[in-house]
Amino acid sequence: MTKVCMLAVQHCAKDDRIFYKEALSLKKHGFDVYYLHGAEPDGSIVDLGGNILNPNGEKEIDIDGIKIIGIPHAKGLIQKTLNKMNQSNFYKGIIKVGIELNADVYHAHEPQSLYIAQKIEENITTKVIYDAHEPWINAHKKDALLRTILLPKLKYLISANQITRGDLVFHNHQIKSEVVYNCSSPDVFFPEFNQEKLKTPVIVHEGSMKFDRGLKEIIEVIKCLKPKHPAIKFKIVGETYNEERAYLASKIKEYALEDNIIETGWLTYENVGDELKNCSIGLITNTSIERNTLAGPANKFFNYLTYGIACVAVDLPETTALLRNTKSGITIQERTIEKLSEAIDTLLADKDRLSNYCEKAYEAYQQYNWKNEEQKLISFYKHVVLNEKGVQFY
Repeated sequence: MTKVCMLAVQHCAKDDRIFYKEALSLKKHGFDVYYLHGAEPDGSIVDLGGNILNPNGEKEIDIDGIKIIGIPHAKGLIQKTLNKMNQSNFYKGIIKVGIELNADVYHAHEPQSLYIAQKIEENITTKVIYDAHEPWINAHKKDALLRTILLPKLKYLISANQITRGDLVFHNHQIKSEVVYNCSSPDVFFPEFNQEKLKTPVIVHEGSMKFDRGLKEIIEVIKCLKPKHPAIKFKIVGETYNEERAYLASKIKEYALEDNIIETGWLTYENVGDELKNCSIGLITNTSIERNTLAGPANKFFNYLTYGIACVAVDLPETTALLRNTKSGITIQERTIEKLSEAIDTLLADKDRLSNYCEKAYEAYQQYNWKNEEQKLISFYKHVVLNEKGVQFY
């Protein structure tokens, strides 16, 4: 049985892409899957909500057949300083355990874990895949140094979007690559489209609502549209924190939006779909900064398709390309109150247009779903990474 070791420094044990999609898919297709990652400094293995998954301090746990091993992150001034140079006990420990696992493939999910994978590769015969969830931007000197050292040695690349793949392949044209979109998994998000929900459309934003995701503008939009659409509903499927939480609460009170804005609070990944299925208009309102422009499409885009939710999105290349392809929504050139209000008002006022976008979204789900992406993942493993003959059949 082929042994695969997922490697992550910054992602949690139950990350949606790493655990719920890739790891479980590989296991389903007969691979022996481990997930070696950075645990909390006290050794706690946690999910995205910070819930502890190893309450008895176990170093290894098994969830749905995936063996998850947590290596405690650095703590203390000296270790944190050494960590910046990849010389801490954390790096030494995770490399040591990685070598002992002696996996056939190490599947790294950040530049730091790619460094770890290539260190392991120096000690054993194995294959290394880098899974680029987002663009590799040289935000710090360490990022630039890691890219200079690691990218020329990389042989296998999986990316969550075309732009990131293009950038990395441009700088190392020998890389074998595949794009595996972050589409929703039908094992977790059960596809459903009910026309009845269009009678009382609910606007939704999936994920934590932050200032750089348009929180201030969206609140103003709801305020502006309320006189024309008194029953307007905006749902945050997720939770706001700190300054954003205080700002949201103050504006809801100031503008008397208690009946118009709903916040679910943090949800487990398995429960997100239940909150999305009755929504009709999904927002993607990230700031047009370099990281967002070169990344995408946002995971929420595919989740919106799963439930036939029309999309209103800021014009970012990957998302706009998919919206153009699926004809399932509207893009706005700038994230302004005026433009957002115009787009949302158009859909609330024109039920036929909204219905058409929602139907197109649900149709697009038949193409953009994890079942199809899973086949790309498995094919890349079997016919590219592990295929010594170098022949791939389509």
